[in-house]
Amino acid sequence: MREQRSEGATVVMLEDTGSMEPTYDTRDILIVQSCPPEEIGSGDVISFTLPPNLAAKYGCTSVFHRVVGRTVGGWVTKGDNNEMMDWWVVSPHQVRGKLVARFRT
Repeated sequence: MREQRSEGATVVMLEDTGSMEPTYDTRDILIVQSCPPEEIGSGDVISFTLPPNLAAKYGCTSVFHRVVGRTVGGWVTKGDNNEMMDWWVVSPHQVRGKLVARFRT
């Protein structure tokens, strides 16, 4: 994931993993904005950082997936193109922001 920050928003371009295709393409420009945890709910698409052990395993430090549930410790996520939910829980301190806009290129 490549990013550029500007006045409370982050411009994000996806890694070529295919986990969010066809909803989001690696050529899309995505705008992610930070928000309070209580404003994140099921169906929202969020950007979050992976802990170092998962970043090493998956070869990336950030992920962009859809929220499919909430637990005591955070959110359960899933890539739109993945068959299974992610096996980790995203904690509030890992969340970089929520998708607020997309531009097709």
